[in-house]
Amino acid sequence: MNIKRIVILFIIFITIYSCKNQESGLIFKQNISNEFVYITPDMYSESRDSLKIDIPLEFYIKNNSNTNYDFVGTKFFINKEYISLGDYENIDKNTKEAKREDWEISKGEDNMITSRIEKLYIDMDDAKKIFKKYAVNKDIENFRDSAKIVSYKEFRKDFPEIIKKMEKVPDTVQVTTRDNGKKNYESKKFKISW
Repeated sequence: MNIKRIVILFIIFITIYSCKNQESGLIFKQNISNEFVYITPDMYSESRDSLKIDIPLEFYIKNNSNTNYDFVGTKFFINKEYISLGDYENIDKNTKEAKREDWEISKGEDNMITSRIEKLYIDMDDAKKIFKKYAVNKDIENFRDSAKIVSYKEFRKDFPEIIKKMEKVPDTVQVTTRDNGKKNYESKKFKISW
């Protein structure tokens, strides 16, 4: 009887310990943003067969570990290609300030980040449908500024076929952290849900 109790207590202990370990570390969740989608021309492209689409990606990041992170950084992979730092920007949703290449996050602290990637494209036919749907009064072939469309939440409802095209090749964001005082970095990749 005593051995059975010891085994049961051991199993309960292991279960509680493993659940606790799963909760520690980095919590990362993606939200569907209410911020606006923009369409802009690619000024450096010779052909006009596509336009840039600026979609706000919203992420909730929390340090659920027992230590402070003195480094938190993101890397984006769109269509399996690395997006360099100058082609995206992370903005703190609360302060509206751009996050540097890396930032700190104390234990228990959380950040709401909006990321805007400048390397997303849609073909001209889809852009024409978008302009027509939202009555954007610009010459799609020749406009040189940006067109403010609608909130991303509404855009997803109105154009699920465009979202489906964007999800053909899984895109990811890699979040890298370092515990304060340690030399090693830890990275986790998360799938972007368009």
